[in-house]
Amino acid sequence: VEVLCVNDGSSDKTEQVVRQYTDRKSQLYDSRVRYFSQRNRGKPVAVNRGINEMRGKYFTLLDADDLLTAKSISLRVQALKSDPSAEVAIGGFDILDESDMHAGGRSCPDTEDPDYLRRAFYLAYKTPFHLCTCLIHRSILERVGPFDPYLNRCQDGDYAIRCMGATKGVTTVNESVYLYRKHRHSVRSRIKMRLKTARYRPY
Repeated sequence: VEVLCVNDGSSDKTEQVVRQYTDRKSQLYDSRVRYFSQRNRGKPVAVNRGINEMRGKYFTLLDADDLLTAKSISLRVQALKSDPSAEVAIGGFDILDESDMHAGGRSCPDTEDPDYLRRAFYLAYKTPFHLCTCLIHRSILERVGPFDPYLNRCQDGDYAIRCMGATKGVTTVNESVYLYRKHRHSVRSRIKMRLKTARYRPY
């Protein structure tokens, strides 16, 4: 396992926290953790930096202040190893509110047909899965290329669609592998966000 932290110009204590794991003199030092800092250029550029720096066989994305479940990586790796035809393992996720209380979630997709999942991103009211619940084989990253740096929103949806179009097979993990934090306080803010997202939906 390797952990790549890309700081996209944040003004918080990200660097101070991560340096505890990258500083060889620290008691928390862990050689599996690597840290990269850059001026703010947006999520797609930050993710692309991480992909370019990765050395491993599989890729998964951990956004902002979200969390992975304790067995998130091992469950998905096991699923991929159990199905040689699969190149993407997809799990479910739970939603946490501002107080870290459970506020819903979504199970893994009820199909392993990548073409169906790709079409569902265009046609379904809700996206069929969250990109951050995916463990993706490195070969797919090489086939689909980088995240689109010009997308202001829906970068994950765009990339998920491209991965579904490029993969030879999908497997699912019928457990939550990701904890997704939502910070939207009002109905008005949720509607505003959905309208904004709709403009960028990758039709």
